[in-house]
Amino acid sequence: MSALAQLVTEIELATGTDLAPMPGFLPQLVRFGFPTPYHFAHSRELSTSARIEVHKQYEDISKYIEHDPSDDWDAVSAKVTNAMTVFLFSDVSEDDINALEELFKKDTDPE
Repeated sequence: MSALAQLVTEIELATGTDLAPMPGFLPQLVRFGFPTPYHFAHSRELSTSARIEVHKQYEDISKYIEHDPSDDWDAVSAKVTNAMTVFLFSDVSEDDINALEELFKKDTDPE
């Protein structure tokens, strides 16, 4: 896979064009056994890099990620971080939000 990544880099340098960033991810994806760069980025955010655990947790956040083959590493990392944040707050109900608003009002009201 690293030979393919090097070939793509050489083509990019020779032609002055940017090809899809996926070939650059391939060596790391193959080494760690992840099917997408989003899985790899997610593994870097977790305390474990165990492929099975990463995949199980990725299933929870995947619905919040818009996959795009032209994403570079910064975009992939940002999308995974944002999806993890949205997932953390996905179970917050309207009652929870109202209770927090009341709590904040109590803290800011001068007495």
